[in-house]
Amino acid sequence: MANSKWVCFDCRSTYNREHRMCPTCGEDVKFVGQYFKPPKKSNDKEWQAIKILHDAGIRYQHGAVDLQSSLLDTYLENPDHLTEKELLTIIRTASFYYRAYTLKWMAGERPRHPRSAQAYLEKIEARKPLMLGIVQSVADKLGRDHPVVQQALADIQELQ
Repeated sequence: MANSKWVCFDCRSTYNREHRMCPTCGEDVKFVGQYFKPPKKSNDKEWQAIKILHDAGIRYQHGAVDLQSSLLDTYLENPDHLTEKELLTIIRTASFYYRAYTLKWMAGERPRHPRSAQAYLEKIEARKPLMLGIVQSVADKLGRDHPVVQQALADIQELQ
């Protein structure tokens, strides 16, 4: 895994290549993803939050998504007044988000406190069924024989 980040949570050291054990303290190192940016070693709360996310399977990976999307919010507010092109973008985005939430990829600002890390995990679990519902709804609008719809449904089916 080129350019991957590995972390020792005991001594709060970060490595750019895989080690089985931390060269500093001898404890196991954990894979956190290629886009991980460590906080200062003295920041106890952030390290606790990162550990909570890591233990829940969250990784800082390419293709990760944030919890917000204005296009999806627009669809939820007014699903009947969008063009076919916008609907195609929505189904691609919603299926991609569902995939990222299921695979537990993270992007954007990481939670900085253990409570906010827990809230982040709860939001991911709440957004997964929402994304699935959006994909199903748009699939019904566009027709399930459309190639983009078939691809989105296949991507989701692969994860279930």
